Amino acid sequence: MDKQQKTGLTFGQLIHRERMKSGLSFSQAATQVGVSKSLLHLWESDQVTHPDHGAVMRLASLLNIDQMDLVRLAGYDTAETLPTVQPYFRNKYPGMPDAAINEIEAITKKYGFDPNNPGPRPGEDER
Repeated sequence: MDKQQKTGLTFGQLIHRERMKSGLSFSQAATQVGVSKSLLHLWESDQVTHPDHGAVMRLASLLNIDQMDLVRLAGYDTAETLPTVQPYFRNKYPGMPDAAINEIEAITKKYGFDPNNPGPRPGEDER
């Protein structure tokens, strides 16, 4: 899919629109996501390609945007550009022991993992 996907908006346009809808200032959003105001401004003006994956995930949560949609709009749309399991879990679950992360990585290698197929959307059958 292209970087305008189903919303018809770019990454920057979408996060700007949703930030404004939420009533958050640059400063508030940046602080909650853990980035600088200037970096958030660069994102909103589509001047950064492949922004930090963890920050994109936190931004999606903050602004109630589907995480996979925002990740794809951010340029992480192929298996080659998505982060590996270890940085994802370290960022998403900072207290998770390395041994657990290594187990998860081993399982995904053994059984396969397609990051371009996030599975069913909420409300879809998960069989």
